[in-house]
Amino acid sequence: MSFLGKWLPTTCAALALATGCGHKLDNLRTRAAHDLTCERDHLQLSDLGAGSWGVSGCGKQATYILAHTGGSSYRQWVMNSVTSEVSEPETYTASSSAPASGVQVTRGERGNTLNLELWPGKSALRVRLMAKPTLIPDHVLVGFQQRARKRPDEPCEVRVVANGSLLEAPPPKYEHTKDRVERWTFELPPATVAQLASAQRVVAQVCAERAELDADEIAQLAEFMLRFREEQALAGQAPVSEEGSKEPPANTAL
Repeated sequence: MSFLGKWLPTTCAALALATGCGHKLDNLRTRAAHDLTCERDHLQLSDLGAGSWGVSGCGKQATYILAHTGGSSYRQWVMNSVTSEVSEPETYTASSSAPASGVQVTRGERGNTLNLELWPGKSALRVRLMAKPTLIPDHVLVGFQQRARKRPDEPCEVRVVANGSLLEAPPPKYEHTKDRVERWTFELPPATVAQLASAQRVVAQVCAERAELDADEIAQLAEFMLRFREEQALAGQAPVSEEGSKEPPANTAL
């Protein structure tokens, strides 16, 4: 598997943030983390235009504007609106700190979301899985993240080997963020992820960075797929077996 992506620098579109943009957006992230009860690294920011910014994460989203408050001569971020239980965007993000341990479940009206973040060997490589088993049963998002290379426009191959066999996968989606992070996100069939979860040895290589999953991390993959099939079974859907075929639904409901 190989993928070549180029990064084009971006700037703040809002005129009010043209100076000190990065600092102000960092303040916005801190403010939103408090308001939405969500870790900073789990938040996604989007420029809505006219000085308004959207923030989403942890099943919530809010809109913020810069405004003078309490007679202060300095403008501060003020929440304009907030919505709970929104669908998380289908993109890969990863924390810059140590990932949460085990499979995380975010409950939503349209089905639960499963998240698992791994830091194999405390290397420079991060791995994250995200799935919506009942809403999107045909694939799992598997993302790889590392700090941006000095020359990110150079070709980079992403390979995953399970029990000595190269994993077959479609080309990934590539991102190069202004935080100098490169991400590769794959849409993998659940059976392929189940294959990784049942392997004795899993090694990933992204560009020149290589990392091996330990026994505990492979066990977390297995738990992720167990939760995936569990969510489908509870919703009355036929879960996907490790071989890739759909298992017949149970005839008896307790």
